[in-house]
Amino acid sequence: MLEFQENTDSRSMEITIDGYIDHNSFQNVAGHFEKRIDEWGKIKLLKKIKAFHGINVLALIEDLRLAYRHFNNVSRVAVVTDRYWVELLSTLVKPIFPCQVKVFVESEIVEARQWLDSNEVS
Repeated sequence: MLEFQENTDSRSMEITIDGYIDHNSFQNVAGHFEKRIDEWGKIKLLKKIKAFHGINVLALIEDLRLAYRHFNNVSRVAVVTDRYWVELLSTLVKPIFPCQVKVFVESEIVEARQWLDSNEVS
């Protein structure tokens, strides 16, 4: 399952992953993501990962293309998860991304949203 919410005031998008990501769900979220980038220029993301049970291969290919096209359009990413492997992976890829990335546990969701909207340097 893949869901999203938009916050036009802070120019941010909150994406929730809970289970398997199918192609249609990915296309829906990706379409909204690109629409907001076209409108706002830069976007902030909060990725809430409850559970990850895989991704459709077409969705994965499109995700990689989307990331490549919009590499510089994301200003910061808050990753919210209690999954250790996601936290570890997020920490490992931090140096690769031009944006700020910070990991929070699920009980810190409010702090994650506050950090996303702040000017605090991580």
